Amino acid sequence: MSFVTERVNNVRCAGCQLKINVSQREIFSIFRCPECDHPVRVPVRAGDYVILRQIGSGSYSRVYLGYGRLMMRLSAIKVLQPDSYGEGLIDEALATEAQAMARIEHENVVAIHGVDFHRGVPMVIMEYVDNGALSEQLRGHGKLGEIATLRYAIGAAKGLQAAAERGIVHRDIKPGNILLTSRGVVKVTDFGLSCHRATRATDVVGTPYYVSPEVVVKTRIDHRADIYSLGCMLYHLLTGKYPFTGSTIGEACRARLKTPAPRIRASDPRLGVATDDMVTRMLRRDPDDRYQSYGHLLTDMAVALAAAEGSNERFTLEPESALDRAETRKARSVRRSGEATFKL
Repeated sequence: MSFVTERVNNVRCAGCQLKINVSQREIFSIFRCPECDHPVRVPVRAGDYVILRQIGSGSYSRVYLGYGRLMMRLSAIKVLQPDSYGEGLIDEALATEAQAMARIEHENVVAIHGVDFHRGVPMVIMEYVDNGALSEQLRGHGKLGEIATLRYAIGAAKGLQAAAERGIVHRDIKPGNILLTSRGVVKVTDFGLSCHRATRATDVVGTPYYVSPEVVVKTRIDHRADIYSLGCMLYHLLTGKYPFTGSTIGEACRARLKTPAPRIRASDPRLGVATDDMVTRMLRRDPDDRYQSYGHLLTDMAVALAAAEGSNERFTLEPESALDRAETRKARSVRRSGEATFKL
């Protein structure tokens, strides 16, 4: 089974409405209208969607920009690659992601519009986010400024908090999965590796430079694994470097089991002390030594942002959610009892 689209033979120029035959042109190519010189793109069709271009790809999927003729809006359309997942797992993998995203209704999480099928191939229809991913900014600039990074981090943490409150662990937080709208709103996407909170990992999944130690050693994981990965991402955005490296991917993964993450101020002393302390805590090897809740993390993010902006204004503390309070009580209970919940 593969994703088969149909050619569009004729298109109309958006500039002058001239009908143009494109049957012999390469799909997704752009040419100039012979009448008004307006750029015209050659699309294809998949069911009720006109596919305009490919906007992303990964090991397991491709994402296209499409226009829904029924709803009359642009959407991001995700299609899994059969040769990567195996045909028997396509429906299950796509359903897992669609169900996870559908359970989270939050401004900082990409919305899912539904699942459609074209010639037996499932497609996840998602909100189209129009300003690219943080990975594109990182490639363009090498690293990002402290204030911008902290603002992005707050949006990402709020989206992950909404997921955690619904029992969802993302497990693949990285710059490529943090999108930005033209209004600057952060959107977390790609819950394809998500699992129920506090489940046991059976494989090392995720992007090696950002995964948590508990994912590497295949032990019990919860939302604190995402907090660790978010810390790795912040380290990368602020310094232009990964916190852990090696001559092989395996070495990079094992490095986090042996040594603490370096301080970001060791790479750039101009970064704030509050930001440095926050990232260091996020990257603690033992989950019990990290932030136990997103509420507490968001409070420290607000402090770090205020310090970076040089502001003396009062900041608003993030309210603790029920999950935050439960995790805090659990952590205190563990510390009192002396029980070790994570060992390497």
